[in-house]
This record gives sequence, structure tokens and C-alpha cells, in this order.
Amino acid sequence: MSTMQIIIFAVVFVTLVLLILFYDRIRRSKIFQNSEDKAAERAARKAAKEEEYFRRTSQKHYRKEEADRLADFNKDYFKSADDAKEKKTAETPNDSARRTTTSSDGVTIIDDRQPAKDTQKKKIFEGDEGEYVEFEEV
Repeated sequence: MSTMQIIIFAVVFVTLVLLILFYDRIRRSKIFQNSEDKAAERAARKAAKEEEYFRRTSQKHYRKEEADRLADFNKDYFKSADDAKEKKTAETPNDSARRTTTSSDGVTIIDDRQPAKDTQKKKIFEGDEGEYVEFEEV
């Protein structure tokens, strides 16, 4: 045997051994995939990319200075609402009349508002605003 034949034999032998060892990986490579598998892989990649984008954008990470500024802003911005809550909790509801109404659908409405003290005495029209005329709808 000549040296050339030995080299060719060695190259063919190594190629065959590599093909046998990596057959499964070669078969699954993109070259041999059908178009449906490629489309499914693209769709999965796109969904994963959108999921990652949503995860990154939905979590707000503020630097400490920005978080402190945001907390100060919230405290000032919602100050009147907080004061109203404190004022409401400070008042004791002595004459609260809880009213509940249930609709035909089964929805229950609970009304915890304080009744106004002068609702019975309150006039809709002042005396100098003209006449009150009763009418019927036809």
C-alpha cells in the first residue's frame, strides 16, 4: 500500500466514525428540517422574545434617588386624599344608616353614606326662583 492510499483510508475511516457518533445531531440540524418545524421554531422564538420583553418592561427598577423622588411626589400628590381618609376615619359614624339593595340579577348594593341631616328640610327651589309646576309625562 502506498502512502496516498493509507491517508485516504484514514480520512474515510475518521469521517465514518464522526458520522456515526454525530448522526443524531446531524439529522436534527436545520439543513434537514422541514418547513413546518422551521415555522414552529420561529414562532416559539418569537413568543420567548415577547415574553422576555414583557418581563423586562413590567418590572420597574428605580435608582435610589429616583425612588426617593417618586415617594416624595406620591406623598405630596396624594396628600389631600390621605387627609380626607384620616378625617373620615376620625369621625365616628353615630347615625349611619346602612342600606342594602339587591337587584333581580342577584347583585347586592351596599350604601354606607352618611345621611344628610337636613335632607327632609331641604328645598329644591328657593322662594324667589319662580313657580313650581306639576306635570304628567305622556
